[in-house]
Order: sequence, then C-alpha cells, then structure tokens
Amino acid sequence: MWFCSFLCLAAAHYPSTLASLPIPDCSEERERNPPPPPAELNAKKLNAVNLARTEGAKLFKEGNYNEARELYEHAQYILHGMHEMTKEQDAQASELELIMDLNIAACFLKTKRWHDAISRCKMALNVDPQNAKAHFRWADALLGKGEVDAARAKFVEAAEYMEGKLESTYLLCWLLDYARMGMISQRTTQRLSHTLLW
Repeated sequence: MWFCSFLCLAAAHYPSTLASLPIPDCSEERERNPPPPPAELNAKKLNAVNLARTEGAKLFKEGNYNEARELYEHAQYILHGMHEMTKEQDAQASELELIMDLNIAACFLKTKRWHDAISRCKMALNVDPQNAKAHFRWADALLGKGEVDAARAKFVEAAEYMEGKLESTYLLCWLLDYARMGMISQRTTQRLSHTLLW
C-alpha cells in the first residue's frame, strides 16, 4: 500500500517525468485493509503521548534534560497529528499539550536556556492563561536571566492563580527585594524559589 501512496504522490509532484509510468489502482487493497477510524487512531496517539510523558519524566529525574525535552517535543508532534477528535480526546490533547509545554520549559530551565523556557511558558499560557506553573516558570527564567524586578512582577502575577501557596509567594518576593538590593545572591534566591514554589 505504501508503494501506491508513493507513486500517487510522486505523480502529483512530477507529472511530466512519471506520466509514462502506470499508476496501480489501490482501491482493492484499501477495501481489504481499510484504515482504522479516526477515534481509534487518536486513542493510540494519546497512549503514545502518555507513554512519552512517563518516559520523559524518568529521563528528567535522571538529569537527562535534553533527552527528556526531545521526547516531550516528539509527543507534541504526535498531538499535532490528531484529527477528527471526539470532545473527550480534544480535552485530553489540550491538557497534554499544556503539560508538554510546561515540561519542555522545565528542561530549558535546567539547561539555562532562559529565552526558550520563556517561549514555552508563553505557549502553555496560550492553552491556559491562568496556569500558575507556567507563570512561575516564566518568572524563574527571568530570574535566571538576572531580571530580578521583572521576575518579582511575574511572581506576583503568578500568585493570583495559586491556591494555598500565597505565603510562599510573598516570602519569595521579599527574597527578590533583598536580591535586588544585593543583600543575597540571585543564585540563592533562585534555589529558594525552587524550594518554595515548585
């Protein structure tokens, strides 16, 4: 069947070269082996994405941040290839898209790729504008870039979407004020931000 698809594609792109070649009729083969329905294909793709998520988490915990990121990015490609989804599958795909963006942002933070982390946080916020984790990771990237005032403002913004961690946010803002005044190092503040908010 792949040969039929290849010839049809090639004939469409190179009509003069392949005009003399006979193009086989693949309709009988398609009737014998019809493709699975979209809902079934999408279910398999969602399972593959969840497996990539689990394996990526293992790699992340082992400190293999680039490999984990690549796996998460591959999972996103799978998500982008889903069509004709049911409402339930669409909701699952959106949730997984958000999770993959957040996980990729975390990988970029660990490898100190601040701009890339911010970009992924923005992508996550396109899916869920009130996602506290995306706001906090964005703030963490700003802190990594040395933009203490911008990080403080982003932490305050993120606190609006937090439930139950407001005290930690205020403590972190206090630490950021001390870092801005040079009383404690930005590295210490960044380590404390991970402890307080992640």
